[in-house]
Amino acid sequence: MALLNAGTAARAAGAALWLGAALLGAAPVAGAASVELSRASVADIGAAYAAGTLSAEQLVSLYLQRIQAYDQAGPRINAVIALNPHALDEARALDRERRQKGPRGPLHGIPVVVKDNIDTVEMPTTGGSFVLAGAQPQADAPIIRRLREAGAIILAKVNLDDFAAGGAGFSSIHGQTRNPYDPDFTPLGSSGGSGAALAAWLAPLALGTDTGGSLRSPSSVGGVYGLKPTRGLLSRDGIIPTCYSYDAAGPMARHVSDLAAMLGPMTGYEPGDADTADSLGKTHRDYRVFLGRRSLDGLRIGVLREGSGADADVDAAFAQALERLRKLGAELVDVAYPPQVVDPATRRAIVKVVCDTEKAVYFDAYLGRLAPGYPKTLAELAERGLALRAPQGTWSPYPVVYAGLAKRVTSGQGMSSLAYRSAREHGVAMVADGVLGVFEQQRVDVLVYPTRPRPPHRIIADEPLTGRGVPPPPPGVKSIGVGLTNIGNITGFPDLVAPAGLSRDGLPISISFVGPAFSEPLLIGVADAYEHGGPPLPLPTHTPPLPGERFRY
Repeated sequence: MALLNAGTAARAAGAALWLGAALLGAAPVAGAASVELSRASVADIGAAYAAGTLSAEQLVSLYLQRIQAYDQAGPRINAVIALNPHALDEARALDRERRQKGPRGPLHGIPVVVKDNIDTVEMPTTGGSFVLAGAQPQADAPIIRRLREAGAIILAKVNLDDFAAGGAGFSSIHGQTRNPYDPDFTPLGSSGGSGAALAAWLAPLALGTDTGGSLRSPSSVGGVYGLKPTRGLLSRDGIIPTCYSYDAAGPMARHVSDLAAMLGPMTGYEPGDADTADSLGKTHRDYRVFLGRRSLDGLRIGVLREGSGADADVDAAFAQALERLRKLGAELVDVAYPPQVVDPATRRAIVKVVCDTEKAVYFDAYLGRLAPGYPKTLAELAERGLALRAPQGTWSPYPVVYAGLAKRVTSGQGMSSLAYRSAREHGVAMVADGVLGVFEQQRVDVLVYPTRPRPPHRIIADEPLTGRGVPPPPPGVKSIGVGLTNIGNITGFPDLVAPAGLSRDGLPISISFVGPAFSEPLLIGVADAYEHGGPPLPLPTHTPPLPGERFRY
């Protein structure tokens, strides 16, 4: 694993201890604000940079200290697969540039952790799989390149389910990631490493990917904000595909303002992703201009209650979130999706045809870029995965995932087939029209629903190896509820997750705001008002502050 070696770890620990002493002993700045790293926003960090009380080098050292203390030791969150060996050097260079030229923007010197299915030039992109161990991309994915151009520091690659094909936060290359709110519970997936890293504040920003809820579920149970953006807003080029038509990359953060700061620099047309042409004239380089709304007067929010009734804690948190929105001035209107939208069987049928058909085509295109020695087709990838035996003392790979990949090698009917074209065009249009019909007929601006019908469950030791899913509902509960997240992938509409409270077990619960295509400005404004309309979510107790994590500006 490309984690800290002994020498680097010692230097990072030494730098962190020095920083702790330096910051704790720093003379107070007259009239200055003070903030804990656990609650610091990107704007707070930028203000400390500007005041000279914090540097990017110091900040990276603080996060390396937390990774060492809580990811590799202590509760062993186990989110980080690899650390950028050049992170401290990049931070020093950005500090020099700030002194000489000023900041590039709000992301200048801000660390980001990245799901390990997104290409980065200084760290391998494994997709969480032993089959791609050490696979080094030739170039950054466009969204990574754009983040670097904005001054961000790619701090680490983080864990995911093998090829984003699960929901346990478990990979064959790195094992099980744990939920910082309770390490016995799942962080969910497939962006489990991204959500857990943010919850434990191992970084202020993260990138995840989402094909049916893979970014939103870990955001939900990690108590952080996450955005699955409109299809075409962010390029998918340089990302290992799961189901290309429904794949999306998106920002995850501890504050809505941080989502806004991160989103704009990643937008823009990229020739490697034809869908980004749809975003021309509809993007914003700085979504922070949509922040600051503190009243929702005049806004009609449609309340979707599909999925309610499965868990009393989720229902209570959803009710409290609705009351917060009502107090902010929003008019709440109960609405319901039409049957063709909410019916799980209909959605599964559309997704299955599209994904089975596209899988080999887009996987083969990605694998064809890899260096010699790695599989070049989905068939070869599946064959190696099924034959692979993990090194002694590490986790075994997913037999279920690789068997599923093998089936999809031959199950597709071709992208010119009537079945594919019907599902890709008419099926998607049917669902999208049904969702838009709710907006139009009920005259609502935004929809809101409980992101997940139930809180996270305890880690099931053999879940990734056997394909076992979420445990059955408790006695007396007839249904686990209807999950609505993959509607956003089928339609391509944006979906923003916001924390809503804690379960009786102390696990986060969230709500989701939905809008039509390219309505991110409205969703960000609503979520920002919601965030400021109530108290922040309590922090995990298993990853407490370390010395030196308070700074002034």
